Amino acid sequence: MNYIVKILKEKKGAVLIVVFVVMIAIFLLISYYLQFIITETKISASHRLATQAYYLSEAGVQEAMWKIRHDPDWLSNFQSVADWQTTLERTNPFGLAGSYYITVANIEIGRAEIAASSTIDYGQQISQRRVKTIVFQPQGTSATNSIAILANDDVNFTGSIISVIGAGMHVNDDINLNLFSQVALDGKASAVDQINVAYGSNLTASLIESVNYPPAAERFEMPQIDFDSDDPNSFLSRADNVYTNSQFNALIRDDPDLVLNGITYVTGNVIVPRGADLTVIGTLVADGNINVGTDFWPIWKSNPTLTVNDPGSGPVGVLTKQKINLGAYTGIIDVTGLFYATDEFKLDAFGSTFLLTGGIVARKMVFNSLWQNLEIYGNDLLISRTLGSPLTAPIINIEHWEEEY
Repeated sequence: MNYIVKILKEKKGAVLIVVFVVMIAIFLLISYYLQFIITETKISASHRLATQAYYLSEAGVQEAMWKIRHDPDWLSNFQSVADWQTTLERTNPFGLAGSYYITVANIEIGRAEIAASSTIDYGQQISQRRVKTIVFQPQGTSATNSIAILANDDVNFTGSIISVIGAGMHVNDDINLNLFSQVALDGKASAVDQINVAYGSNLTASLIESVNYPPAAERFEMPQIDFDSDDPNSFLSRADNVYTNSQFNALIRDDPDLVLNGITYVTGNVIVPRGADLTVIGTLVADGNINVGTDFWPIWKSNPTLTVNDPGSGPVGVLTKQKINLGAYTGIIDVTGLFYATDEFKLDAFGSTFLLTGGIVARKMVFNSLWQNLEIYGNDLLISRTLGSPLTAPIINIEHWEEEY
């Protein structure tokens, strides 16, 4: 017994050292986790403030867009004063401890940049965001007059062989031909800015006008289309059938050989999926994007087709507030009438057939193909019948980006 007591007394110092070391390790471990929790809490708070600041900037953008659409003074300046600028500031909106500052500046008549900067200040933490967008409204009120391709911005051809019979092309910015594109027009090829023809490409027309083929063309405003105003002549007011996005999707899913008569208006995006053969006798109109042949899947189904036939009177074609995208998996496109996109018209004709009798009007256009022949037969009567005589046009968002600082 005395021997055991002696041993314990001799090792007492070592045990104390071990206990001390263990306590230090536990303390360090606890300190690490506390610091980790504090850091994560700060990051979470910072992320929350950044998110709030972003949506506060978005609120500023939306307020500016609302005022352009509904405030008579803002709308008048947007539509008539090329160098119009204004500002707007809100402090502690929605009960938040922050503010936003908006600047609106016309780039040209009917096109403005909106920039909204927001700041949220919670004591030691400050979060700032800056959101910018460009809004656009077509300003033209006259028919196209022997113009089968009319764009407000650039028209880009890549690997494309296009014949425009009985009409010409007008662009308020640049015409660009790349990758051995061949574009032949019976009418004029006119651009307000440049016509750029890359090596191996060729452009033929009855007359070529641009800055680098002087004299440069005069600006021709993109014609308006009244999609959904309260006017009885708007397309929504005249529509024979109105569908939501989900209703239209169900309609074409249940009937892959769908035939639409008269004016069909879709309050959302339109997707023509693989395996569908859509026929329009009249006009298909959408608030959102119109996509045909953009989906690879399901690959076992055939490429979708789009046929538009003239009912003999009234509007005829495919019209959207946003974008028309005829994708790489499109089958036959055989359209009599007008393609109209307030934003972008894009054709990826990689093996598909494209035949149009009428014309194309869009803010900008992109043509991509594998050098197959694409034909456009200009028809002023069909274009003017479809455009009508609108009193207004939608104001849309065409670019959107954010900055963090």
